[in-house]
Amino acid sequence: MMSTGITLADECVTEFNALRMKRAHRYMIMKPNEDKTSIVLEKVGARDATFEQFKEDMPKDQCR
Repeated sequence: MMSTGITLADECVTEFNALRMKRAHRYMIMKPNEDKTSIVLEKVGARDATFEQFKEDMPKDQCR
């Protein structure tokens, strides 16, 4: 496996585990930070969030 040098923020791991194990959130949106050295958490969807809210939270002009 090749290392890219990009790290994952601790907050991403914590919130992902809450999503996976406890179903605490509906979704997570992550993005690279400004200098593209780390992946950071951009948005966490509430447990009662809808697909429409997810689509609204996704940026229209950037990929995720």
